[in-house]
Amino acid sequence: MLRWAFTGKGVLTWSPGMMSLFARTEEGLEAPDVQINGGPLSWQDGRIGVPETEPGFTLGVWQCRPQSRGTVTLRSPRAADAPAIAPRFLTERADEACVVRGLRLARRWMAAEPLRGIVAHEVRPGPDVESDAALLDFAKATGGTVYHPSCTVRMGGDAAAPLDARLRLRGIDGLRVVDASVFPDIPVCNINATVLSVAEKAADLIAEDMRG
Repeated sequence: MLRWAFTGKGVLTWSPGMMSLFARTEEGLEAPDVQINGGPLSWQDGRIGVPETEPGFTLGVWQCRPQSRGTVTLRSPRAADAPAIAPRFLTERADEACVVRGLRLARRWMAAEPLRGIVAHEVRPGPDVESDAALLDFAKATGGTVYHPSCTVRMGGDAAAPLDARLRLRGIDGLRVVDASVFPDIPVCNINATVLSVAEKAADLIAEDMRG
């Protein structure tokens, strides 16, 4: 903490993901299906933000476009009540298979040169966790969100889409939705740039409507 306070350097200036890449875990895929983030330290019990004292390196595997779908529903008519959110992670077989392939890919990279002469051993999930079922159990027990929710109020031309192509909520005049919830599909990459693009497009649409 003193090093960060006086020099602005050190571990407290790091992000949990010091490197990031996208990869295809199967041949023939149109786009990458996993994103792998990593950094030159290991986390206690896998908890991001709590580094272990022993030197380490961590890779985290995230699926880019999961097929599992959750729900966001109202708990009550009162606006102050938080909604009921059920993410339903890894409820589709395709998602389970993708995550296992991603874990195996990360494991192969850590065993390849030049890391082979640096990495002493695998801490989590550990070398004994080898079967697809065991890797999937590990993913379900330790996995979580990466805080990029989207697609809950999608736009589209079909009647089932809550928003029309101009981001207007069907059935309520004068109300648009402008955030990641409007995406019709989950982007492969982190969603920040896409959200900014939606916001700029929404500003143009609003200006057009104001001009008549």
